[in-house]
Amino acid sequence: MGQMKAVMSSARPDVYYIDLTHSVEPQNVLQASFILKTSYSYFPRGTVFVCVVDPGVGTSRKIIAARTRDYTFCAPDNGLLYETLQEQKVRSQVAVENAPFFLKERSSTFHGRDRFAPLAAELLTRKSLSSLGRPCKRIQSLLLPQPKVSVSKVTGNVLYSDSFGNLVTSIPTYLFEKARRGRTVKGKIKNKTIDGYTVTYVDAPQKKMSFIPGSYGMIEIFCPGGSAQRVCRAAFGDPCEAVFV
Repeated sequence: MGQMKAVMSSARPDVYYIDLTHSVEPQNVLQASFILKTSYSYFPRGTVFVCVVDPGVGTSRKIIAARTRDYTFCAPDNGLLYETLQEQKVRSQVAVENAPFFLKERSSTFHGRDRFAPLAAELLTRKSLSSLGRPCKRIQSLLLPQPKVSVSKVTGNVLYSDSFGNLVTSIPTYLFEKARRGRTVKGKIKNKTIDGYTVTYVDAPQKKMSFIPGSYGMIEIFCPGGSAQRVCRAAFGDPCEAVFV
C-alpha cells in the first residue's frame, strides 16, 4: 500500500488519499466487495476508488475502469465491483489495455503498484474513459450471500469481523426487524448461543453474545467486554441464525 500511494502521490501530489481498509482477508474478493458496497457512498463526489484484492494478478484477467454519476472505480475484473455497480447507473465502463502511464518496469505480482496506482492517478483528471481501452458492457459477477427468512427464523452468514471482534452478518437490519415484529430473539452460531437483541452495546449482559443493528446496515453479533469472534471462532461464510419467539 505504501508503494502504491507513493506512485499516486508522485503523479498527483495535490490529492488527498484515504485508505478505506487494511483488514480484508487475503484473497477474499467477496469480503472486499461487501466493504466497498457499504462504504463508497460516504465519500465525496468525484472520488476515485482503486480496489486491489487480486488473486489473479499477472494473469489475463481484465482491468476494469468504471464511471458512474458520482464516482470512478478501477479494479480487477474478478467480481469485486459487481455489487457496488449494481446500485448505480454506470455511464462508462472499459477494459483498460496497455496504457502509456503504467510503470515501465512492471512486476507480474504487484499490479497494484505498477498498473492500478498510475491508472487511479490518471482517472483523477481524465474526463473520458473511452481512450483507455475497449468498452466493456459486462463484468465478472460475484454475489454476496443472501439471508433466508421464514415465519420464525432468519439465517445468514458472517461477512466480516471488525477490530473489536464484532461479526457482521449478511442479514440487513431492515429485513431482520421486519421478520422480528417485536418478538424476543435467540440465536446460534457455531453451536454457541446468542442471547438476545439490543440497540446499544451497554444494554447486553457482559460476556454474552447478542445481536445488534450495526453501522454497515447489517445485523452484527457482538460480545460486551469481549470478542464474539474469539468466543465462537467464526470465520467468513460461517452460518448464523436468529430465532424469534
